[in-house]
Amino acid sequence: MDTYYPVVKRIARSACHSSATIDMADLTQVGEIAVLRAIKTYDPSSGTNIHSYVARIVRQDIYNEAARFLGIFTVDHR
Repeated sequence: MDTYYPVVKRIARSACHSSATIDMADLTQVGEIAVLRAIKTYDPSSGTNIHSYVARIVRQDIYNEAARFLGIFTVDHR
């Protein structure tokens, strides 16, 4: 879990820049839960690196939560 914390923090910080009203701690918590879910659902036979897979799931969950919080359906993923 600690291995992925810098990734979670970086993605949460980038999503937090979308609006000043989003709490960084909330997005980090969403990311940490996403890490656990990604590790549980990872399939090594898919040929994807686990770090790439976890980062993709974390990014998806954090940006979806930010979009839900802001009441919009898309968030700038830069």
